[in-house]
Amino acid sequence: VYVSAWLKHHYPDAFACALLNSQPMGFYAPAQIVRDAQKHGVEVKPVDVNHSDWDATLEPLVERSKSIKPRALRLGMRQVQGLGQEAVKCLTQAVQARGPFQTIDALWHQRATSQTTLRRLAEADAFQSMGLTRQRAMWQVMRLKDEHAPLFEGMDETPSDQQADEQADSLPAIGALREVTSDYAMTGLSLKYHPVALVRDWLDGQGVCPCQALADPARWPDGASI
Repeated sequence: VYVSAWLKHHYPDAFACALLNSQPMGFYAPAQIVRDAQKHGVEVKPVDVNHSDWDATLEPLVERSKSIKPRALRLGMRQVQGLGQEAVKCLTQAVQARGPFQTIDALWHQRATSQTTLRRLAEADAFQSMGLTRQRAMWQVMRLKDEHAPLFEGMDETPSDQQADEQADSLPAIGALREVTSDYAMTGLSLKYHPVALVRDWLDGQGVCPCQALADPARWPDGASI
């Protein structure tokens, strides 16, 4: 217990990373681990097809001083529901061999993974490094087929592809609640918002007292405590 407390105090990034890679543990959920790490000043980065490994990893950040070398916690693809480790291994090897991919089509033509794997990553909003929202990534992935047609692999984008992209531009934006719900469904956590933040105004209107307000001595007459 003492060693764990020491590690958490001095190396909160590594401590959180190790806990995430030890899941499932049976008590603290990934969302709780990540929120606690953020409270201790750790920058947490989302699952990303170009940057994530199977396990959570630590990434160097720009040094703020000569003595401090802060690191960010990058969530691993193990967080994405329904992904297999072997499928992720093929994907990460392709990224390591070719460098970060700029488009889903470029990654797809490497035959590094299946359409099902890409679809789950799109549902997890894991294509942000390509400049794609969850919705646009899903739209692009759903056009892919696992059966490749070699005759057409060297061709540029077809008119149907261009039309599909134009249709994607006209799709309505996804609301914050839907984004967070999708994050939790696919990865068990969200880096966008805390779920309660989306209903805070409604809770305030119902007279619900925030937890932090319960610690205010002024709420408890005659020295009463919670």
